[in-house]
Amino acid sequence: MKALRAIVRTAGLFLGAAMLQWLWSTHFAPYGLAPQLLLVLTVAEASRRGAPSAMALGFFWGLFLDSMGARLFGANALAMVLLAYGAGLVRHQMDSGEAAPQAVISIVASWGYFLLLSLVSWIFTQRFSWVGWTDFLLLPFYNGLIAAALAILRPRRRAW
Repeated sequence: MKALRAIVRTAGLFLGAAMLQWLWSTHFAPYGLAPQLLLVLTVAEASRRGAPSAMALGFFWGLFLDSMGARLFGANALAMVLLAYGAGLVRHQMDSGEAAPQAVISIVASWGYFLLLSLVSWIFTQRFSWVGWTDFLLLPFYNGLIAAALAILRPRRRAW
């Protein structure tokens, strides 16, 4: 029963976050800036439950993002898996469950995400695909605000 509850929770998180990302990026993006909610949730999952579950979610969310765009298919999935692994490693080095560390990790992960996508594009297409200075400089801080808000609003587990 507990395993079934975890599967339903994960499926609900996956579908709900994918729909929210799509709605936010297509309808509620002021000045064309939409936070990378799936990246923020991947980092939050890595800091809360560990790298393996975050890597699985990040992979499928990355495929979802790849299917929404016309870029190199699989690049988002690869970047999300690598960033989930990195966030899972950071989890053991520092307390990443609070709002400020979540914001900092999300900001750094956002810059890493942009650079990984550009690097993968350069390796496979011999073109450096740049997102632009506006996205590179502003979106990580937008993602950090979303990560901090999620860390504050998320229910806490009781320590026994």
